[in-house]
Amino acid sequence: MRLLEAGEMKQVEIARYLGVTEAAVSKWKKQLAEGGPEALRMRKSSGRPAKLDQNAKQKLLQELEKGVLAAGFATEQWTQARVKKVIEREFGVSYHQNSISRLLTELGWSVQKPEGRALERDEELIRAWLSKDWPRIKKARRLGAEIVFEDEFGLSYTEPVGFTWAPKGHTPRLKRITKFRRETSTMVGLTISGKIYKRHFDGSINAEKMIIGLEHFRRYIQRPFILIWDQSRTHKAKIVNAFLQKHPEIHSEHLHAYAPELNPEEYCHGNVKRRMKNAVYQNKAEIRSALDQGFSRLRKRPDILLGFFHHAGLKLNQLW
Repeated sequence: MRLLEAGEMKQVEIARYLGVTEAAVSKWKKQLAEGGPEALRMRKSSGRPAKLDQNAKQKLLQELEKGVLAAGFATEQWTQARVKKVIEREFGVSYHQNSISRLLTELGWSVQKPEGRALERDEELIRAWLSKDWPRIKKARRLGAEIVFEDEFGLSYTEPVGFTWAPKGHTPRLKRITKFRRETSTMVGLTISGKIYKRHFDGSINAEKMIIGLEHFRRYIQRPFILIWDQSRTHKAKIVNAFLQKHPEIHSEHLHAYAPELNPEEYCHGNVKRRMKNAVYQNKAEIRSALDQGFSRLRKRPDILLGFFHHAGLKLNQLW
């Protein structure tokens, strides 16, 4: 308004300055001339009255929070069509399906991909591990022992692809080798001091390869360490247990079953793999080179590494 009243700038200059169209500025100038400054003050549009008042919206939110199965549907998936049916059934009003998205956003909901959770999980034991076992293990760091979270993962030439921008109607195609299911596997150790140790293997990792990987950790860590890993068959194999008994400097602690989210190394190698989406590799050397570059990048980002521990629910103020 002040720019229009001053008359020192052209309409096109005002439009460029405000990031609007010249037509909008012309309209404002006409309103200012006919009705004065009051004509330009923002007025709340009356619009169409809401079909559900605030009380009804809160009741709808309560119904949705009971879950999809409780609402009488067969699967755990809220869709716009299903929410529309709940509104019609509970309140006797009909929303256009396209308006359901705006309504859900207003209620604080968003489209999300659920995280899978095994029915066999013992949530109480998992909480106990975080509140009791982890503080106990962390104290060993003050006694000079390193703490290493270990995990393994595999890669092939046919990893899941990621979304990318492309011209409409022209789906991108990735020409990749498809005859090998798992070309290479990697064993990784992430420490609370921010160090990353890794060992590549051909094919899958069995008990014999696991021992080679543990020897690799021993060679580079060069002091006692607590090894925290899951309860896979490989980790519990007889020859692995025999190896650990021969090396008391390695103390093994198992995470609870069906709780991979407790392991910060899951997020570490997951970060590296996400950066490799849609890559086309011609051989194992190229895959391993890309992995090495990814872990090298993370070694220089202690802030990201610390975030992996926090994401796992582990209390850790800093890497040390």
